[in-house]
Amino acid sequence: MIYKLIWKYLKQGLIEYYLKDQNKPLELTQLEYAFTDSKARKYYRFGTGVSLPIDRYAQLTKYLTLTTAKLTASNIDDITNKMLEMIQSGIDKNKNAARIAALCYELQDREKWIVPHQLIYDILCVQYVREDELPEVFSKDVHMEKVSTFMDEISKHSFFLTLPELMKLINSSTMSEAEWIAYCQKSMEQDQSLKEILKIISSKK
Repeated sequence: MIYKLIWKYLKQGLIEYYLKDQNKPLELTQLEYAFTDSKARKYYRFGTGVSLPIDRYAQLTKYLTLTTAKLTASNIDDITNKMLEMIQSGIDKNKNAARIAALCYELQDREKWIVPHQLIYDILCVQYVREDELPEVFSKDVHMEKVSTFMDEISKHSFFLTLPELMKLINSSTMSEAEWIAYCQKSMEQDQSLKEILKIISSKK
């Protein structure tokens, strides 16, 4: 009982201390240098003992959740919008119930899919800080610039394929350039297949 009372009074203070610590501005000097891109911009990672700031952690959690579904946020939006469209026009109208069922079966089959390569870039980029951005702030615009840079750099420099965050995502210790190209190709085919299914379902009368 005494331990519960002590925890009751200490818990709020610990939470407030943690949040206060998380809100402290991070300096690039506190991070671990990772690499310099082709435009001479330096990138840093959160090394041992440095937690991912709340803003970035929230985005990372969002992206990691999508890896379970093996869908991108855009895929989710396309499927959701299509289902809502059919529901709003009436379940019994134009065999919409069967169309929704077809989409559900497609989602059930996602276990055979791979994690979309676009999602892998998102997960990588949110964990790296470019020299001109604030470590504790997630900027969508800067993020998209970094995604574009990573896509370009990986096609030019093989060392990008050894990034520990990438190896962890694909459950591998090594990946050749040819293997990565094949992976991206399969991912694009997977995305195109889903778009075709949505198109076919939409066109049925």
